[in-house]
Amino acid sequence: MESSKEVADARPRPRRLALLAILAAAGNKGMSRERLLGILWPDSEPDRARHALSQTLYSLRRDVGADIVVATAQDLRLDPTQISSDLADCRAAIRAEDWNRAAELYRGPFLDGFYLADAEEFERWVDEERLSISKEAAKAIEAAARSATEQKEFERAAGLWRTLTAVDPLSSRFAAAYMQALMATGESGGALAHAKAHADAVRRELNAEPDAAVTRLADQLRETSDPPQVERRRAVSPGL
Repeated sequence: MESSKEVADARPRPRRLALLAILAAAGNKGMSRERLLGILWPDSEPDRARHALSQTLYSLRRDVGADIVVATAQDLRLDPTQISSDLADCRAAIRAEDWNRAAELYRGPFLDGFYLADAEEFERWVDEERLSISKEAAKAIEAAARSATEQKEFERAAGLWRTLTAVDPLSSRFAAAYMQALMATGESGGALAHAKAHADAVRRELNAEPDAAVTRLADQLRETSDPPQVERRRAVSPGL
């Protein structure tokens, strides 16, 4: 059992982490205080919401660093000289078209597994931001994967294409490219397994059949990996 003091101390933490994530995603442009209030305390009275933001900001500065947040009367933003994030670094790499660096920095869906109780506005913001970040990351990772393929670094390419199939499991382009990369590394069984997993996902989520490009690749793999039955019999019984 937690004491009332322990519960009171724990309550602000999710909001504090949420505020930090929002400001990290906002980057150098920051975010207005009014927008922050609307995301984190949409149902509170204005005075209570402003007080809650002040308390959360105080807690964040106390525990992480007094200089990490640059505050004006209207806006808040993180000071990049005092605190960094994988997200900011990844976006900087994308702007610089350093695709390999961006691919290395991408860590999966934004705020995956993080929730705030009774915070629908925050969840909507997370969904929008997650989609935007995944699109930016997919562009970088695909460029890195194509570069690795051109350089015949097939194992690395397969890893990058696998990441993209996790970003968008329903993309036939990503599925086919991943299968081709696996085939280049001799992993025909893995390519066939992914074709089945992709087809199952497409049927389940879209109520449709997989793209013809994925189906053709799977058919080619089956043809080359399954010798005719008569040949198998001869291999077992050469005297017949």
